[in-house]
Amino acid sequence: MTVRVLLLDIADSSEPELGALLVRCGFSVRGASEFENVTALLGEYAPALVVINVGSARPAKADQALHAIAGVPVVVVCAGHDADLIVRWLEAGADTVLVSPLSRRELGARIKAVLGWRSGSARGAAGQSPLPAAPR
Repeated sequence: MTVRVLLLDIADSSEPELGALLVRCGFSVRGASEFENVTALLGEYAPALVVINVGSARPAKADQALHAIAGVPVVVVCAGHDADLIVRWLEAGADTVLVSPLSRRELGARIKAVLGWRSGSARGAAGQSPLPAAPR
């Protein structure tokens, strides 16, 4: 079974390669560019995880998106390492924050780790991971 990921892209400058990177990691990806659509997509698409690409967008946009998402693990991807913003997003509910540019291996491994944290274990029956293998 393919893990479904909802990609919410609210970045000021679009990074289409993030969606392609998620697909290359073995995830099924559905995109959205407006957080108003997220609630409907959460029910319709039933993703296992939401990735919010904030790029260098204003922090309030990311805060608003995080508040619209409840009960689903969230990974925030931002441009540049600003410790205050990273802490802000973690405190607002993000499970982890990644700084772009990202490698496929790091992105896949982080998503797998977040889903494992939320499920209590990254291992399924007979020690098999229910998630795609980490890309090489």
